[in-house]
Amino acid sequence: MRALTIVAWLLTLACMAALWTVSFIGWRRTAPLRRGTCRASNAGSAPVTSRATLLPGVAGLLLAIAGATGFVRGSAAAGAVGVAGLLVAAAGFGAQVVGVQTLPEALVIRYRARPTFTLPWTACRSLGPPRWPLGGWRVAGDQGRILMPSDLLGQEHVLDVFVARAGLRYRDGAWVDPVADLRATRDPPR
Repeated sequence: MRALTIVAWLLTLACMAALWTVSFIGWRRTAPLRRGTCRASNAGSAPVTSRATLLPGVAGLLLAIAGATGFVRGSAAAGAVGVAGLLVAAAGFGAQVVGVQTLPEALVIRYRARPTFTLPWTACRSLGPPRWPLGGWRVAGDQGRILMPSDLLGQEHVLDVFVARAGLRYRDGAWVDPVADLRATRDPPR
């Protein structure tokens, strides 16, 4: 049982290292966009995401196994780690992004167990960059979603397409709709 616990912990750490690596790759690839430079692209996008979107769920599952094996040996703290791992696995697999597409009329984000999110270009209000490498990009209209680095691996250009097709402008560290931004400055809140 002890060997299984050690293997589960090592595999969990390997998944975490892979997630950090994916995050730093995305951070480097999106540096110009985070700094206000859009490399306008009309390139389409693949209908499926990379397998990196499985990493959070797998890491949670391995963490649950590591916690469960420690709990069997009598550690209550390991039991709590196991429960946390199950929650991470459920969230990781349930909210897994399986497709990000830039269609002529909208951005479409498909999930494994959530409804598809469609944001028409005319309804786009902003694109907020992450504040650190492990953070996600917030796409927003009337509703918003977060795209994590693992969701965008190999398709980072989708963000440039988003900015170009939505007609967003860089201001104060984020990409915003210039029309909505102009309205906000003319009509301050009361």
